[in-house]
Amino acid sequence: MKKFLPYMGAAIATLAMTWSVQASAQDMFKDVPSDHWAYSAISDLQAKKILLGYPNGYFQGKRVLTRYEFAVALKRALDAIPAGKDGKPGADGAAGAAGKDGENGKDGAQGAPGMTPEEVTALQKLADTFKAELASLGTNVKAINARLDTLSKQVTALGEKIDKLPMIHGEFFTGFRSDLASAPFVDQAGVARHASKSPFTGIDNPTDFHLQVGANLAGGVKFVGDLVESNYLNYAPLNSQAVARPAMGNGGAFQTNVYTAEIIVPVSQFGSKTTLELGRFKNSLSDLVYMRPDTDPYFSLPWYDDGKYVQDGFKLTTKLGSVSTQLFAGSYTNLTSSNGVALNTVNLAAGTASQSVGLDLKLPVSKIGEVGFTLLDLSGSSAQAVVNGSNINEVVYGASLKLNQMGKIGISGEFAKSVVQSSITNGANVSNDDNNAYKINAAFKSGAVGINAGYLYIDPNFSAPGSWLQVGSYYNPTNLQGPYAGLDYKFSGKLTGSATGAFLEGARNRPGSFTQGSSIGKVTTGLKYHLSKVVHLSAAYEGDFWNVSAGAVGAHATAWQQYITLGAGLNLAGNTTLKFGYQILANQDKSGVTALTGQALGATQNANVFTTQVSVHF
Repeated sequence: MKKFLPYMGAAIATLAMTWSVQASAQDMFKDVPSDHWAYSAISDLQAKKILLGYPNGYFQGKRVLTRYEFAVALKRALDAIPAGKDGKPGADGAAGAAGKDGENGKDGAQGAPGMTPEEVTALQKLADTFKAELASLGTNVKAINARLDTLSKQVTALGEKIDKLPMIHGEFFTGFRSDLASAPFVDQAGVARHASKSPFTGIDNPTDFHLQVGANLAGGVKFVGDLVESNYLNYAPLNSQAVARPAMGNGGAFQTNVYTAEIIVPVSQFGSKTTLELGRFKNSLSDLVYMRPDTDPYFSLPWYDDGKYVQDGFKLTTKLGSVSTQLFAGSYTNLTSSNGVALNTVNLAAGTASQSVGLDLKLPVSKIGEVGFTLLDLSGSSAQAVVNGSNINEVVYGASLKLNQMGKIGISGEFAKSVVQSSITNGANVSNDDNNAYKINAAFKSGAVGINAGYLYIDPNFSAPGSWLQVGSYYNPTNLQGPYAGLDYKFSGKLTGSATGAFLEGARNRPGSFTQGSSIGKVTTGLKYHLSKVVHLSAAYEGDFWNVSAGAVGAHATAWQQYITLGAGLNLAGNTTLKFGYQILANQDKSGVTALTGQALGATQNANVFTTQVSVHF
């Protein structure tokens, strides 16, 4: 008799495991040790009398099944499918022939919840393939197929019901931070910290809890919501351009806010890939135009570190062929927690934005690549600063180019211009000649090596809610230009390393600010080592070296900021991580950086920062 592939036996065994059938316990097979990877599966199938083994008490799982033996196992599995409650047996037929099919049961098989439509389909195919062998074993194949058809419908209906049930999950974060410093200092987040003579006093404990709800509604409509209970928003303000920030504390009282709450509607009239989002949603565009910076280098909270701003309004996203568009509009006015803390702040050249309207268009260019065009209008409220007697309105124009991959090389570029005016159509008698920005980047990837290099230019009056550069504790500096480069290398499956460098100079002659003749050198290095699936270690260094010309602050000055950060992470469970961090901070300034950034770095600052965080996803 023709042999049968062993994996088919495993397939039917896997299917049979999903059915709950009453059976008496019996001794386990002698040749299946308790530490065998398949012990629990074989034990379960044996208890259900689907796997019987051999009279000598052995399983002999390494022996290849014959086609007949597999048909016997299949018959037992099919017999294990419970019949519908109201099904009536068919009348006895003539000797040797199958009886008339019984009426289908109304309530369905008891085991249906444990099976997927794919598994039922697999059983139907197996029953058809082995119909001859099953018939020789006295099985009514037609009746079996009828039961499987009913089971398939029940499983599908159950799946549809489950798909419409609200799904609840969430994130929990709690962190601890303490400092050891003989004098006040400014940390890497740009926040002034007090002196601390012991790391066991003055401990900060920010906490953040997200309860997220998702539901599939009728007509393909989806609901997504995120309710937050937190004191982290007080602890680390999520500002767009963080230069001067309030001193961190323990986070203060907990506050409640609806972080997101939106309805996502498929709009079939514009194509199958068109959606309309209504409510409170998250959004971003590009680094230079609309991207929220991660202004907290000490704690990792992915739901805040994703670069997206939150706003109330709508977003229409379409994709017709290779052309994609995004149109959105919304307000930031009501984005506050229960005690008035802003969820995010979108800064303008003067004041903050209260609302925005944006349009982003991506077009393919023959076989060359893709070009993009962006328009972002940001309006300030009446309480904001005015320019030439008018409440300011700021428009950011953007353009991008992404060439198709050329072997292992990718090239992209982005340009943006911010224009200050009294409305989207009327100017404010303000010069807009020195408010440009652009970034050109080339990337190379081959095996374990990844290289990227480019050039960054930011005019002195460029202003946009983007995220283009961090130099030490200074976020999104302006009036600079220069090259940058980065290298990533994978030494092994466990060890990876990286290094970056940039040399930035003053872009235009603007006395009293970072200007021509001034320069910044930035160097970073890092190593990550996965000791095991449970433990990973990291080490990083950042050095920022300022050379400020006399034209900037009235006298030539130099300064540097250095950070050595060591980290360790433990995966306590599949959904729980524990991270430790230790940073050595050293700043030295002779008035140059302080005058430019507003941060009191002082002549010399040395400090140690200790952090611990626990994150749970459920």
